[in-house]
Amino acid sequence: MMAAMRSALPSLVVCSLLLACNGEPSSLPAEPGPASAAATPSTLRPDGPSASPDAKVPTDASPEPATKRDPEPPSPTETPAAAVSHRAAVLFREAPEDRLTVWMLPEPTAADPAAARDLGVLAIDGGGAVDLGTGAPVLAPDGQWLAYLDDGRLALDRTDGTQRHRLTKHEGNRVEVLIAGFTPDGSALLFHQGEVQSEEGTPLPAGITPGFQRVSLTDMSISPVEGLPGLRAFTASGDVIFTRRKPDRSTELLRFEIATKAEEVLQRSVDAFAYGQLVIHGDRLAYVLHADGGDPSAEKGSQVVVEGLRGEGRIEVTGRGGFAQYQWPKFSLDGTHVAYGDDEALKVVPIAGGATRTLATCERRCRYAWDGPSTLLVLDGDSLSRVGMDGAAVPLATAVEGFAVAGEAE
Repeated sequence: MMAAMRSALPSLVVCSLLLACNGEPSSLPAEPGPASAAATPSTLRPDGPSASPDAKVPTDASPEPATKRDPEPPSPTETPAAAVSHRAAVLFREAPEDRLTVWMLPEPTAADPAAARDLGVLAIDGGGAVDLGTGAPVLAPDGQWLAYLDDGRLALDRTDGTQRHRLTKHEGNRVEVLIAGFTPDGSALLFHQGEVQSEEGTPLPAGITPGFQRVSLTDMSISPVEGLPGLRAFTASGDVIFTRRKPDRSTELLRFEIATKAEEVLQRSVDAFAYGQLVIHGDRLAYVLHADGGDPSAEKGSQVVVEGLRGEGRIEVTGRGGFAQYQWPKFSLDGTHVAYGDDEALKVVPIAGGATRTLATCERRCRYAWDGPSTLLVLDGDSLSRVGMDGAAVPLATAVEGFAVAGEAE
């Protein structure tokens, strides 16, 4: 499930009125659903002529003092994301016919942090496409709305059960709908609709125009997002970051302003797998850089890097490793740390310099997300835990297929 969000390779936008797009939305009274069975030390260094080109792949997970550098700070082109104390989260459990039930986790301070609440939702299980969106449920930044696909139709429910909206009418075998994400301010949801991929081809039904759509959470109206070719991430101000492959096989990283349709090229890479699994915090990017020889002067291999939107002030979070060794870098909520997968290990390192710590080692790869300033939700197999910066784990649930935290898909 969630192919776009879980890919092991770092590959990873209609109509003016709702009626013209997919029919009138229905607002249904909430009905409760039935309960279901439920480190290696790493020296961070600025990139530049003086940077050492021979960083080693970590081999020892024990934290040790590391050389602390004060990298050149990126230019403040964005307002830094506001710090939050806790992000709401939902978990998914398997249901018949390749569906999921969705459960809301209580706050960490609850008397029983494992007492998840069934939201009475049946969602489809997985799917997605890089730069377009996911087929898995997504939670709004404030945790009050859940977007999901019901037999391929976009649905939007209040997590307190007070409102249910069905926003599109065609099933998944007629129109492919993918959830691109909520805007950072939580005022809107973006989704993408297009043709269903099949050998014979599946023409879109009359009145359905492909591309990204915007749902206003104020009145549930839908409008097209004209000119937007893809969506990799949102900036704090609500602009879209996306990538574009050029005829010369290079890749541009661009910013798109939805209101004006203005595009700005931020940077460019000559590597085949550029800007893999990119995330943003304030005016900084983190992503998996895979140097494959496009730039003959660069050392080959994969690594996690942090840099400004235009590539300034690059910091090498890891040394060079094998293809797909490093996966899914994610900023802490305050932006001071980066966590990432190193094969089966989940590691975290201070961006300003310090020791790399191993927080967990999973059966395969850890699936994780920051849910607090110093805690992460970690899914190891089908067991979900909350893990602190000291590596201590609090078990939360078993028989878990996946999860999502507020404002971020898995």
